[in-house]
Amino acid sequence: MNLSGLTDKHKERLLDLLILGMYADAHLARSEEARIQKLLDALNFSSPDARNRFADAGITRARNVISSPASVNSAISDMAKEFATPEIRKRATDALELLLFSDSKMLDREREFLANVKKTFGC
Repeated sequence: MNLSGLTDKHKERLLDLLILGMYADAHLARSEEARIQKLLDALNFSSPDARNRFADAGITRARNVISSPASVNSAISDMAKEFATPEIRKRATDALELLLFSDSKMLDREREFLANVKKTFGC
């Protein structure tokens, strides 16, 4: 994904969105994890520790949200507000869709999650 024009907050929220997508079907596919790693690689951290802290914080935020549909919906709404432009929201939903299709199958829960994100983001 092209990260140009994204603020640090956008990058953090993009990671959150992708991690939530990865957890949407309660199955962590290697291909999904590889997409997350690719995003982390593109962020060019100053050290492996900085990268690990950033990833761990994203996973923690996702775990705190994924436990209830209301929390997930609230998080998606907050992300839509932070991704202020249609172009950034589209880029985020495109990245999510690539992640969800990366294991060559999209389960119903993933489809529902993607549809919810697209609707909330106006895409």
